[in-house]
Amino acid sequence: MHLLVIGSSAAGVAAVETLRRLGGREHRITVVTAEPVPAYSRCLLPDLLAGRKTEAAIGLRPPDFYRRLGVELLAGVAAVALRPQEKRVVLADGRELAYDRLLVATGAGPV
Repeated sequence: MHLLVIGSSAAGVAAVETLRRLGGREHRITVVTAEPVPAYSRCLLPDLLAGRKTEAAIGLRPPDFYRRLGVELLAGVAAVALRPQEKRVVLADGRELAYDRLLVATGAGPV
C-alpha cells in the first residue's frame, strides 16, 4: 500500500510517525512538501527572525528523520492538483503520483 502525505509541518510529521508506529515498515510512505528545507516549527519563526533561535533550534525533527523511517521525501515541489477519482496527485513539476491512501496535512496560510 502506498500512503501519500502532502505537507511536512507538525501535522505531516506526526502523521508519518503514527503511520510507521501503527503499520511498521510494510507500507510505502511518500511525503510531498513545497518547502525545500527540513520540517520546522512555523510558530518559532518570529524567534528566528528576532535572533532568539537558530535554524537548527526550530527544526521539528533531525534532518535524517524521513530517511531513518524509510519515507520518501519529495521536498521543494508543491502538489498542485488532486485527482481523487484516479487516486493521483499532480506536482508542480508535472509529475503525477499514484496513491492508495492520501492525507492532506498542509495546514493554513496567513491572510
